[in-house]
Amino acid sequence: MARYGNLGSAFDEDDIKNRLIAMLSIHAGVGLMAIATQVALAVSVEPISMLMVGPASDVQRRNSGQFLFTKAENSSLRIDAENAVDAATLIANADQVADELTAKLALRLQSLRR
Repeated sequence: MARYGNLGSAFDEDDIKNRLIAMLSIHAGVGLMAIATQVALAVSVEPISMLMVGPASDVQRRNSGQFLFTKAENSSLRIDAENAVDAATLIANADQVADELTAKLALRLQSLRR
């Protein structure tokens, strides 16, 4: 999630996916497989009260924005850890895992807009 000045943060699915892949790669590089055989992931975006949805590049050019979640009951968007996966499989498939987590966040965010 990218943050730009005083306009809040942007929920950019491509940006989120790339950040998740990078984070998983960092954990792999510091020896995740040496300390864990199974891993369960949770992700969260917060606060969402000043969250704009769209490409981060579009947000950079704006000097105003529409905040759709100012009245959201919960100020965070969270996907809890549901299933543990093999750490080696997680690292080998980081792009697919990041894609799935990003899609779950997007669906949860979409449900808050209704």
